[in-house]
Amino acid sequence: MAALCGNRRESGKRWYIQKQWKKFEKFERWAYAHATWTVAVSENDANLIRDNFGGSEQTEVVDNGVDTAFFQPQREVERDPYRTVFLGSLDWRPNQDAAKLLLEKILPDVRAKEPRATLGIVGRNPPEWMLALAKATPGATVHANVPDVRPYLANCGCTVVPLRVGGGSRLKILESLATATPVVSTKVGAEGLRLRAGDHLAVTDDETRIAGALLEAMRNPDAALDRAEEARRLILREYDWAPLSEKLEEVWSVAVTQRVPRTRFSEPEA
Repeated sequence: MAALCGNRRESGKRWYIQKQWKKFEKFERWAYAHATWTVAVSENDANLIRDNFGGSEQTEVVDNGVDTAFFQPQREVERDPYRTVFLGSLDWRPNQDAAKLLLEKILPDVRAKEPRATLGIVGRNPPEWMLALAKATPGATVHANVPDVRPYLANCGCTVVPLRVGGGSRLKILESLATATPVVSTKVGAEGLRLRAGDHLAVTDDETRIAGALLEAMRNPDAALDRAEEARRLILREYDWAPLSEKLEEVWSVAVTQRVPRTRFSEPEA
């Protein structure tokens, strides 16, 4: 009986999510079709807006960026190569999925081969189930609602981004690499960023290979740090907020000069 009830709950959840997805897709098509100018945070997102949602040809890409004056390497702090950190808003579903994967699968797999390995999950508003799961997982700790993530970046061997869903671009990767902290990510996690796998960070085909990539970073920390230093140079050139904010201001200035008939902004049909 319990299994039957569980199956019904899962079926109801899938029906609800699918229904909400269809509503949101309809709204996105309406919004992009009625916009005179669209700003995307990556070329991938811009192509989706144009090709899948009928967005305006006037779609500019202004990348997400990072405050490189704030996120700097703290070279006086000694890194622990066996310490891995996961950053993110812990009330966001894709991050919750990633944290669950880390706690239930990836960290135990890593510790089976390297018992010194530890994991710090750093972010705001962790749900109770995550706190309980971390407490029950050897080597794991949740650091909730911290005032500053930089100390956690400074003393870890690398950050991990085992995302399986989500779009846009990853601020957690930009912040990590701005501090010259090595990164291990899935392909989904690194989408939307002009970073080269192997040169700037370690990228796996899927989440099942994350454990192996983390072990490699622990066993060869100098190579991981060299990649992170190369990535930091790219971040300074292409992802610093100062020039990106100027570009965004230019886009806004052009957009507000365009006159649009009021009727174009009627509400979408329910």
